Amino acid sequence: DDHFVMAHYNLALALLYLDQGPVSFAEAMKQLQYAIELDPDYYEVYDTLAVIAANHGDYGSETEYRAKSAAIKKKYGLE
Repeated sequence: DDHFVMAHYNLALALLYLDQGPVSFAEAMKQLQYAIELDPDYYEVYDTLAVIAANHGDYGSETEYRAKSAAIKKKYGLE
C-alpha cells in the first residue's frame, strides 16, 4: 500500500543502510518526506532526519528535527 507510512520509513532506512551513493540517498530522503506527508506525527522520521542532518554537519536542522520529534512525543505522552 503506497499510503502505509511504515513502509516508506523502512524503505528509507534500508536505502540509507545500503549506502549505494547519491541516488540511494536522494531516494531515501524522498521516502522520508513522503512519510511525513502521510503522517506528520510520525516522530521516528524526525529522529532519522536529525541524525542525517548531524552527519552532514547541519546542526541547525538537527536541532529543529529533534525539537519536532520531542514535541510529537510530548503530545502523545511518549517522553
